[in-house]
Amino acid sequence: MVQISITLNIFELKHPNCIAVLVFDQSSAHALHGEGALNAFDINLNDGGKKSTPKDTYYPLKCTIPELQGIIQTLYTINAEGNKINKRVKTILQERGCYPKNPLNLRCKIRCPNPMAYLMAISDEPSCCLARILSTHKDFFEQKSAIAMLIEDRGHKCIFIPKFYCELNAIEMYWGYRKGRYC
Repeated sequence: MVQISITLNIFELKHPNCIAVLVFDQSSAHALHGEGALNAFDINLNDGGKKSTPKDTYYPLKCTIPELQGIIQTLYTINAEGNKINKRVKTILQERGCYPKNPLNLRCKIRCPNPMAYLMAISDEPSCCLARILSTHKDFFEQKSAIAMLIEDRGHKCIFIPKFYCELNAIEMYWGYRKGRYC
């Protein structure tokens, strides 16, 4: 994040009133979310906890309560002492009307065995985990990475190359050309 800020500072000094387009590969570090981002896999099962409060969001179209769709959903409650208590996955899904009838684990132990299991979340069939159900809601699914938010907040553009398409990566094309010339 510091390197990108410095890069943008230099670009803005050298090219005022221009827009930079920064291209990144699909590294796991490039996809990290910032403080307060909507990340279903970083939220606890029950209310409370010491983790930071995610930003407020809205009730998505997957919300089974039609009158709530599109209305702001706060992700905290105020207790009797006036302190913020973070809402967690169970409460968020209950408020959206998407909490499954059969209790599930918060997260799968190793990796979600069936990424499409969220389609079964509302039906009577079991899904893989609660975090997977919440992560497929539009507001959580479309959460931008911290890098993309930093770049776009400063008025520039950010592009992520699709996974497993090294032929679209300019540095790979350059190295391929150089290897051919060397041989």
